[in-house]
Amino acid sequence: MVQGSGAGIPAIRRWIDWCAARAAKTASPYPRKDSPTPSILPPELASELDASSGVLPYALSARLLRHFGIAIDHEELAVSLEEGMAAARRIGYPVALKAASPDIAHKTETGLVKLNLRTGAEFAAAWRELEGILALHHADARREGMLVQGMVRSAGGKSGDVVETIVGVNRDGGFGSAVMVGLGGVFVELLRDVSLELAPLSPEGARAMIGRLKAAKLLTGFRGRAASDVEALSDVLVRVAAMCCALGDRLVSLDLNPVMVLPEGEGVRIVDIVMQVAPARHCGETD
Repeated sequence: MVQGSGAGIPAIRRWIDWCAARAAKTASPYPRKDSPTPSILPPELASELDASSGVLPYALSARLLRHFGIAIDHEELAVSLEEGMAAARRIGYPVALKAASPDIAHKTETGLVKLNLRTGAEFAAAWRELEGILALHHADARREGMLVQGMVRSAGGKSGDVVETIVGVNRDGGFGSAVMVGLGGVFVELLRDVSLELAPLSPEGARAMIGRLKAAKLLTGFRGRAASDVEALSDVLVRVAAMCCALGDRLVSLDLNPVMVLPEGEGVRIVDIVMQVAPARHCGETD
């Protein structure tokens, strides 16, 4: 009896915690009543998604995220050097330049990302270098153009006050869509510090996910660092979860890495998107 009680009480405790977590998770599906997350795609976007499968083009992925209230800004897609230089001037130097292709997942490892370009001359040289790499090593890859992005800095101009995180989705046929948050950038595979929850998510559930990370202290002002905008990160998690529910089994996976979390009140910046969808005719099928 004593041994049974010893084993049973922790199990009951975990069951109670699970029930409480589920109640909190469904308490309020959106972060703000005045800014609900849409659940229906407009016809044009739905048609474009229905015609797609596999890894989506970057531009379509960004449009889907924007539709669900997830801000993708400080960037422009350009198809010529002239367009790219005009975009860099509008965004403001320094900028980053990266090749955009749904067939190339790891752009940094293949030299297809250039950072801290500060002048038009540096930008033009980087553009030509990326064109050369694409022609030499990725001749058969589909090309969308080049993505011009503003470099991520806090309002105080400090990159050290920015925390790299990852937000992701994986869909399981039995359990549905699991939303993930963790320490991002190059550390995601090394440290594997992640937290998972099934969609949908409430703001309370999203904040609890973030709080379970070992790296949570980095987001709260560790050793003199500025406290990060945890509310903005939790808002992204809630909206990603709502997108999972709206797209259902069409959404196979999503990687937003890195998601740069700026100091409190400054929001987040999504730097890269890899979204994979299932063909429309396969939706609802099970393995």
